[in-house]
Amino acid sequence: MWGFGPTTASLVKINRIPLVNNFRIQVVKLTGFSNNYSTDMNINSLALQFSLSPAYLGQKFKEEKHILLNDFINETRLEHARILLKGTNFSEKEIAIKTGYSNINYFYRIFKKMEGVTPSQFRKN
Repeated sequence: MWGFGPTTASLVKINRIPLVNNFRIQVVKLTGFSNNYSTDMNINSLALQFSLSPAYLGQKFKEEKHILLNDFINETRLEHARILLKGTNFSEKEIAIKTGYSNINYFYRIFKKMEGVTPSQFRKN
C-alpha cells in the first residue's frame, strides 16, 4: 500500500523498528509517505504495516524524535501544503485533498494552529 518492498518490510519486522539517528527518514522511506499522503495514514495504520502495536510504535517514535507520530504526519503534510500554496494555483480544497486531508475544516484548523495563519493568508504573504 505504501510502496516498501518485502526486504525492507522483513527488516522492520525482524528488528522491530531499530532506533537509529535517522528515524524520521526511515519512517518516511518505509511508508513512502513523502510521495503518498494517504488519508488513512495514522498511527494505527502505520502500526499495522509494521506489525507493531500502535502504543509501541508511538512510544519508540516519541523517544527517538521527541515528537508525537500524529504531529509528525501533520507537519509533513503541512510542509507539502505550504509548497503547494506558494507554488501552484490549486484551490485550498484541492491542496487539502492532495496532502491527505479528507476533512477540509480539519485541514484549515490544523494549518492555522501550526502556522498561525489561515491557508489563504499564508498564500498572500
